Amino acid sequence: MVVLFIIQRNPAWKLYEDVNNYLEKVPSAKMAHPRPDHFYPLHVAMGAAGDQAKAKLIYQSWSFGSLSYSSYQFTSTN
Repeated sequence: MVVLFIIQRNPAWKLYEDVNNYLEKVPSAKMAHPRPDHFYPLHVAMGAAGDQAKAKLIYQSWSFGSLSYSSYQFTSTN
């Protein structure tokens, strides 16, 4: 949910910085995601697309009211 919060509420040019600093940007991030291991693939995808990447939500579903299955496509503007 932290990634969904960051991506949906920020302009594209701030996305890279905000995902890298998610613990400071979202007060409940540490409680929702105690370990960062599932964020590493997101950092790799965004790094490959570049720091001006644009994110597009391509799939979203929820289970148990709070478990998000969201998929994003990152496109490079470089």
